[in-house]
Amino acid sequence: MVGITGTPLSTITTDFDCQARGAVPEVGADEFGIISIATGSWTVPATWNLNRVPISSDVVIIDTPHTVTLNSTGNAKNVLQKGRLILNSVSALLRLGF
Repeated sequence: MVGITGTPLSTITTDFDCQARGAVPEVGADEFGIISIATGSWTVPATWNLNRVPISSDVVIIDTPHTVTLNSTGNAKNVLQKGRLILNSVSALLRLGF
């Protein structure tokens, strides 16, 4: 079996966070999430590694040292907060668990 880059999975010894993998890889949320790549607004695609706004089926990772600001409604299946999330208005709403 090979990864997306054509590298045999048996030769991959670390995960996305450079943590050592055992004989059976532990696939964490950050291997399949949408990850912040910059400080910015939740609703701006350039804030995210997939260049799109998170949707209700996404595991969202706000990475260190980023600050993501939500001014309206955002959706996600789950959020892993390594950086900061700011709900910046009384109408800001983060809908989780879809």
